[in-house]
Amino acid sequence: MLEDWMDCDYGRDDKRGGAAAEAYEREVRAMVDAYAPRMFAVVQECGRGTVDADGWIAAWGVHHEDGRTEVTSVDGRTRGSLNSPERAAWWYGRGDGMSARLVWLGRGAADDPFV
Repeated sequence: MLEDWMDCDYGRDDKRGGAAAEAYEREVRAMVDAYAPRMFAVVQECGRGTVDADGWIAAWGVHHEDGRTEVTSVDGRTRGSLNSPERAAWWYGRGDGMSARLVWLGRGAADDPFV
């Protein structure tokens, strides 16, 4: 949990320099990498698996550690708060002859439990 990183055992006037400053920066970056929300695109597709297949990005999403998922259409006119990223794929895949899937950004799809 993020609270594990919240430990101010030094005063506000504590000055860090040299190796201590570099170590602190590495720790901050590790914390950010570990707790950053996951970003994804919702890709709508027609004719997937055929020679006439076509696809486009319909929305961008952010999935938070606590399960909240926020989605915004590419034109910015539609926004939603959903229970899961899969719900976004379902929502955007409802059209006739259309499907939608999630494409994860960043750390790689292999490490994502939602793919």
